[in-house]
Amino acid sequence: WRIETNNREFGKFRPFTTSQSMKLRRLYFLIGMLLYNLWILKRGGGEFPRAYQFKNSLKIDLKVLEFLGEKERRPPPIPVLA
Repeated sequence: WRIETNNREFGKFRPFTTSQSMKLRRLYFLIGMLLYNLWILKRGGGEFPRAYQFKNSLKIDLKVLEFLGEKERRPPPIPVLA
């Protein structure tokens, strides 16, 4: 049963495309596998987080990283000469 369950759960992480490019399809498959394996590691053998909870936490993490990246791109303040 484990193989069928893993295949069903992996389907929740796959991005979908209509592209005919096999390179793009392989890239999407790789991204899906990486996310799925990250989810398995985060679960640590437990039942939680569920797939939808994991996706929500990833969205929050990406927003935080985007915010931190914006802070780094800002130019340094100009010193005020008195």
